[in-house]
Amino acid sequence: MSLLRSSQSLVVDIGNYIVGPYNGSFYASLSVTFYNTTAPSAQPPPDGIIHLSKTQRNGISTYFNLPNDTAATSVLIPANSSIVVLELFASGNGDEEFWYTNTPEEYLNTFAAWNISFLGEGPFREVLVHIDDQVVGVVMPFEVVFTGGICPGFWERIVGHRTFDLPVYQIDLTPLLDTLRGSKCKIQFSM
Repeated sequence: MSLLRSSQSLVVDIGNYIVGPYNGSFYASLSVTFYNTTAPSAQPPPDGIIHLSKTQRNGISTYFNLPNDTAATSVLIPANSSIVVLELFASGNGDEEFWYTNTPEEYLNTFAAWNISFLGEGPFREVLVHIDDQVVGVVMPFEVVFTGGICPGFWERIVGHRTFDLPVYQIDLTPLLDTLRGSKCKIQFSM
């Protein structure tokens, strides 16, 4: 309910690089379904949600692009907070779609003489969460094979595990509440 009490930013992005006959227009709709349940919840729903996103010069909110962005934002944690959980959505798109096959930096130019290049940064990803320049959590995203898999020619109607159910990683910041409550803090993400 707290998320829907006021207007919110919504970021929609199809972060992929496509050329030739694969270009096209996308039409999307967003629908929300509410369920009125009477069963007791194991935990009460949050009464406040603070979105963390990059704000462009024109005021539009968008996603952080790691490692290219200085992915930092300042937030005020309300003084009456009793639980704080950070939810992180980490998705590899575009050049990062197959990050688990990337080459370590020291081998990028191995085949340069034959004009063959590779994507770098190696086959391991982790996102570090910093609060006021102190690491408070680490997320190691799980790879996702999107529709079409490793080779678009193998496209099938039945998609891979997690293709349409991308995970959100949670970091419980409740143990840090004594220092976070009622103060503005800088939250930053890095790789």
